[in-house]
Amino acid sequence: MLNCALLLAELETLHYGAKGKSKKKERAVRPAEIAALAELSHQYGAVLVEDEADRLLCRFPTADQAVLAALRLAEVLQADALVGHTELRVRMAALYGPCLDARERISEDSLTLLDGLVQAAAVGEVLTTEGTLAELSPALHSRVRDMEMPTEISELGAHRIAALVPGEEIEARLATDNELSRGSSRLSLVLGDTRLAVTADHPAITIGRSEESDFPVIRKTVSRIHARIEHRLGRFLLIDESTNGTFVRMLDGKEVYLKHQELPLWGQGVLSLGEPFSVESPALIEFSVETTWH
Repeated sequence: MLNCALLLAELETLHYGAKGKSKKKERAVRPAEIAALAELSHQYGAVLVEDEADRLLCRFPTADQAVLAALRLAEVLQADALVGHTELRVRMAALYGPCLDARERISEDSLTLLDGLVQAAAVGEVLTTEGTLAELSPALHSRVRDMEMPTEISELGAHRIAALVPGEEIEARLATDNELSRGSSRLSLVLGDTRLAVTADHPAITIGRSEESDFPVIRKTVSRIHARIEHRLGRFLLIDESTNGTFVRMLDGKEVYLKHQELPLWGQGVLSLGEPFSVESPALIEFSVETTWH
């Protein structure tokens, strides 16, 4: 099974009565509204899995990306409440772990747990599990509130659940944590004798089987243009464009699988193009990010 993060959002619309007190379901969620929320999720590296009726299901490389997308959706909908006397409400669940099989299908256990969490969520909340919380950045832990465990959720195998609620300071704190603008940063790639660097002056490279790639990797599992790395807003982003996906292992041993997604790179680690790390002798690209402070 492959690790990934999942975000499930269920939406409904409520209508305010003439005096602003009574509420009732008014209509189905419009396709345009689902599409707008899907596009917002895409800004956080989402791959859309389902966008039918009143449900939005997305896949992300990391727990941070899924939770940030969820909190942003909640903030946007909260700000737009009562527009046209219609309130679009959302309940969400985020899950990180071995959710994908080798054919990139989401496991039934993961979908069942997500459904249970969404049903237990209050409006505007994001419910998640203990394992997902362990993957979150410290800035996101400021929004965590422990909850009592409903019996139906514990029966699905969760040991602890928590709610995350929107807060304007989250992305500002994450930006501060990742701020590189006060120094010059450099990402270095090494594969055997092949070396290449990405910097603010050389902000984008391609990796792939094509001889025209900036960083060629000649293997059958590698696409002609397999991935790109871009220096964007002080961060280095790995963007997969391949058929077989890209596997990333960080220095702490955590592994992430990307397919048509993007992931910020920091510290040190290795990339495997189109082959899991379990495969014997994959072509491993070492990467490291260094910052020189002024």
